[in-house]
Amino acid sequence: MMPGTLILIRLVLNYLKGTRGPKQNVTETVLERTANQYPLILYANRRNNRGTVVLVHGVTARASEDPNHVHLARCIASLGYRCLTPPLVGLANFQHTAEDVDTLTTAIREAREIAGDSVGVIAFSYGASYALSAIAQPAARNCCRAILAFGAYYLLADALEHQRQLLIRNPNPELDDTDLLYLRYRSEEHTSELQSPCN
Repeated sequence: MMPGTLILIRLVLNYLKGTRGPKQNVTETVLERTANQYPLILYANRRNNRGTVVLVHGVTARASEDPNHVHLARCIASLGYRCLTPPLVGLANFQHTAEDVDTLTTAIREAREIAGDSVGVIAFSYGASYALSAIAQPAARNCCRAILAFGAYYLLADALEHQRQLLIRNPNPELDDTDLLYLRYRSEEHTSELQSPCN
């Protein structure tokens, strides 16, 4: 069995069966906060360093503070990897923005500076689509050694439109599953922001 396979098995077991919350062998450093107060956090193992990973969330209202995302970052760091978790503010607000790709491009470059070597990227869903776009940018192209992208979308705008259409076809909120509840909540919040008068 390849060493990387063993690490992946340990990561999955740690994520599924490990305790949640801060880990004794992991430091958590807030490097900066966005205007919306979402943190850019660096998780690092206190004892050893096998490399550096940028961990990219998908659509979640909590951005880099999503409990599952934080737990995964802690698990990665506990295995000896630095883990940088950039917040994608657009995705946290259910918006498709070029700023999120720029945020990732900057985070990948910053991770390379921290590591002194090329880094890996692990990304999920819409965040995976953004990560693929970010590493294709000239500023980050030579910073990334590998990417593990789960559920990336080929045409992100089409996926967002599909979700908008789901809301139109399902007008009764009482019948919503979790995904539709989230879409409806984000859609209504965004609509009320657009309708509120400017100060």
